[in-house]
Amino acid sequence: MQLPTLYHFFGDKQRLLDAVVAASLDQYLEHKQGLQSTGDPRADLRRGWDLHVGFARQNPAIYPLMFPLRPSPEPQAATLSREMLRAGFHQLARAGALRSGVTAELATRSLSAALRGVATTICENPHHRDNSRLSATVRDAVIDALLHEESPTT
Repeated sequence: MQLPTLYHFFGDKQRLLDAVVAASLDQYLEHKQGLQSTGDPRADLRRGWDLHVGFARQNPAIYPLMFPLRPSPEPQAATLSREMLRAGFHQLARAGALRSGVTAELATRSLSAALRGVATTICENPHHRDNSRLSATVRDAVIDALLHEESPTT
């Protein structure tokens, strides 16, 4: 397809990029929403983290557009993804699984910040041999900091 044809359908480059981001986010959310709880909060958080990092690794050019680091209007699906995470942490808070002093909001912000940092780092060098170890190390450290040692099942 030639540029004039693309611009006919999308109007300009930004609208084309917005359409690519929206389609990619929809695909990501479809996978995320399809995850069934294992009943183990740590396992569920690890799986969600691994899904997110895996998506970033497979889409290093698109990920920064989906989850921009600079202040800009966030794509609606990215907001929905964070709201799903926040809802999960509220559920964990009600179950008494969060460490003392850790609120659902703090847990959401903490995990989101670490996850975006790891995913962005991986996107910068998606074939680095230590990417899997980097992700697992940060993931486990953050989850351990947020949840009690033996979290109640949800």
